[in-house]
Amino acid sequence: MQNLVNYDAGTIRSQNAFYGCQGNGAVSVIDIRDIAAVAVIVLVATGHEGKSYSLTGSEALTNGHVAEKISRIAGRKINYVDLAPAEFKKAILSGGMPEWSADALVDLQRLYREGKASLLTDDVERLTGRKPITFDQFARDYAFAFQTEAKAAS
Repeated sequence: MQNLVNYDAGTIRSQNAFYGCQGNGAVSVIDIRDIAAVAVIVLVATGHEGKSYSLTGSEALTNGHVAEKISRIAGRKINYVDLAPAEFKKAILSGGMPEWSADALVDLQRLYREGKASLLTDDVERLTGRKPITFDQFARDYAFAFQTEAKAAS
C-alpha cells in the first residue's frame, strides 16, 4: 500500500490522477505495517524455522477501486489512468526511473493485468491474531500524502 505514497502521491496531488499499465487486474495489497508485525513474530518466536508465508491484505483491489477509495479520503475525484505498457514505460523513464527498474515495473504490472496477484491468504491474521489493515484504514492514516499542497498547508 505504501508504494502508492512513494510512487503516485505526487501526481495524485498535482494531477488528481495516478498512472499504470495493469488494466483491471486486482492486486492483494498489503500494508507494510502488517509485514513488519509478521516479521517481528517470525524472527522472535520459535516454530517458524524453514516455513514460508504468503502475506496479503484482506482484499484484492483494482486501481479503479483504489482511485475511488482515495477520492473519498481526499475529498475530490482521483482517476487511475491506464496506459499501454510502452507508453507507461516511456512516461516513467522520462521521470528519471532507470531503464532496468522501468522494465521490472512494467513486467510486474503485466502480472497484475493478467490476474496473477489477487490471491488472498489468512497468514497475517493467523500469525498476528488480528485482521490485516484494510486499504480504507491505510488511506485514512496516509490522507496527508494525497492532499493538494494548498489543503495540506492549511
